[in-house]
Amino acid sequence: MTIVKRYTLTCATANEGALRAALDRLARAVGVIEGCERVEIERHETRCEMLFAERWRDEQAMRASAGAIDKAALQDVLRLADDIGSDIYTVLC
Repeated sequence: MTIVKRYTLTCATANEGALRAALDRLARAVGVIEGCERVEIERHETRCEMLFAERWRDEQAMRASAGAIDKAALQDVLRLADDIGSDIYTVLC
């Protein structure tokens, strides 16, 4: 069953470009992890807010990815984001 993990990230306007670059690096790192089917980055139209979505083959692959993630790329994102919320969804169709 396909799983999507979504992170909503907010940041100061001054950090938006740097956060986008950090998310791009993280997306490339996550995208090559076994079981990852796709990574998307979306930007809100009017707020300084981005959505980072990882699509995983199944829950087991998503959980296993924690040990394989590029910690330096993740630290850049954590440093630049003011707030991060996350949710996990199951793809129904």
